[in-house]
Amino acid sequence: MVRSFNVDCDDKANQQLCGQYGVQGFPTLKIFPAGAKGMPQGNEPLIKITEENNDKVDKVVLVTDKKTTPPLFKALSIEYLDRLAFGEVKSSNAELVAELGVETFPAILIFPKDGSNVIAYDGIVKQAQLVEFLDKYALPSKRKKTEKKKKDKKDEKKKGEQKEKKVKYDPKIPEIKNQDDLKKLCLADKTCIISFLTHEPEYPESTKALDEHIAVIQAVKTKYYEKDLYNFVWVNAIETGSQLIRDFGVSDMYPSMLALNYPRKSYRVLKTAFDEPSISSFLDATSAGLGMTSFTLEPKLKKEKVKHEEL
Repeated sequence: MVRSFNVDCDDKANQQLCGQYGVQGFPTLKIFPAGAKGMPQGNEPLIKITEENNDKVDKVVLVTDKKTTPPLFKALSIEYLDRLAFGEVKSSNAELVAELGVETFPAILIFPKDGSNVIAYDGIVKQAQLVEFLDKYALPSKRKKTEKKKKDKKDEKKKGEQKEKKVKYDPKIPEIKNQDDLKKLCLADKTCIISFLTHEPEYPESTKALDEHIAVIQAVKTKYYEKDLYNFVWVNAIETGSQLIRDFGVSDMYPSMLALNYPRKSYRVLKTAFDEPSISSFLDATSAGLGMTSFTLEPKLKKEKVKHEEL
């Protein structure tokens, strides 16, 4: 808490007090640190470099010909609170200025806490350059340490999530066999990439062709896995997918493919070759929203035949 008091320096009763603390213009704000018995006098430096405080922090001294302390220097003193000590010497204190060897103003000097030689700043008097200079001598920032810990913790968590994500990666392409599968795997938050394939298990060549087509989809899934944009599935075009094929105008020249974005009610049909380069181009265009067509119907699989019991 900061307690404030007003002093009317035009009042004769207060003129001695105002003169004592070097008040020359109005309004003037004087800050008395807690426990202080008074403010430094006009030519007295704000900080005395003594053996008592020499081992705590480095001291930053501004030697200036200005009557008032520059706002930038005040801001820096707040920024480096408890990390550097800030003081000021007016050019009117000719003896001290000469002792410090200062000939031009402003001059910024660093008094190392170990008592070694004074270091003069010779750069541009701008905030960015001064911060870069002062950081070399300031004690470590508790705030920056806290921010670094938070950043490290966040980075560690992100790496853990990425690692966990990689561990969970499954190259398997699930088959949609019923409406529940369709709802669970495709009618969710991502674009569903539905491949329409044929498979007749009794024919070895059909199984071989299926495996080859699945391998293509797996290669594409692996390529796009990190982007986390798609769910890849397949449907037996003849046994299960005929309703989807009709509703969305999918080619009956199998294998074929449909990109279905249920949340946005939009879709796109693959009209090129069923190979990795063509599918990759298809997905890149899909993610950019190119060639997407809107729909209003509810995606459904081929209706299952209802078996009636004989009487």
